[in-house]
Amino acid sequence: EVIRPVRASSSGPNQLDLLATRIVVGVILMVVAIGIYKVMQASKPAVQEVDPAAARQTVVVFEAQRLPVQRQWRGYGTAEALNTAAVPARVPATVESIPPGIRPGARVERDQLLVQLDGSDFERELEIAQQRIAELDASLAQLAVEEKRITERLTLEAIDVEIAQTEFDRQVRFRERNVGNQQDLDTARRNLINAHRNQLLTREAADLIGPRRLSLEAQIASQQSQVDLAELNRQRTTIVSPIDGVLQSIDVEIGENLAAGQTIARVVALSPIEVPIRVPASARAPLAVGARVILRPPSGPAATRTWTTP
Repeated sequence: EVIRPVRASSSGPNQLDLLATRIVVGVILMVVAIGIYKVMQASKPAVQEVDPAAARQTVVVFEAQRLPVQRQWRGYGTAEALNTAAVPARVPATVESIPPGIRPGARVERDQLLVQLDGSDFERELEIAQQRIAELDASLAQLAVEEKRITERLTLEAIDVEIAQTEFDRQVRFRERNVGNQQDLDTARRNLINAHRNQLLTREAADLIGPRRLSLEAQIASQQSQVDLAELNRQRTTIVSPIDGVLQSIDVEIGENLAAGQTIARVVALSPIEVPIRVPASARAPLAVGARVILRPPSGPAATRTWTTP
């Protein structure tokens, strides 16, 4: 039987060495930390005491005074031209031409041509009315000739009546003397009646000369009104600007049929400009006529500009 030697356990001495090592390391770290603290405390800057009177802040003061200050209000408004003109078409016609420079934003002057309408229909109406006046003038001249002839007929018929009256009176005297016969008396009476009848008819024609002349003159005046209206309508086919300003819009095209009263353009005068301002209801009492107003655009290139009332 083999007998093996038994080794002694070394766990006890090893644990003591490890514990001793940890204690030594901990002591070293504490010594280092204390050293760092001492170094930092020795190198810290010295705190200097400041006199509170020297650190007091200086403030500029002034004496308060009571002054009247007007309250300010903010309102909003839209700039509008005080003088504007909506140019209408005054006659029904077709747009014939528009000048090349007539476009929105263009400057226009008073009586400058904006739109030219077709005036051929009104020119034809003018010719018809003038021809009708010529016909009525001819009828009036004919009436003057007729009046002259009627006057001559009245003179002749007056003589004819006088002769017939003389013949009738003669036949009456003959009949009273029992010289003439009844047939001659009746013939003389018939001739006298016919002479009076012809004279009455001629006088009636003469009396109608005046009314016929008035009728022709009235027709001439009516046709002259038609001539004036046709001429006026022909002139209205040339539409011009009523004021100096800027053309805001042009609402027609060449070949478009227009109705009377239809708006074809709008012209705006750039001066003067009016800005109706809307303010809160609470500002009605403080605000008064003549108050100072400062106008400022809210945005855009002119946002930095201001306009102040006098």
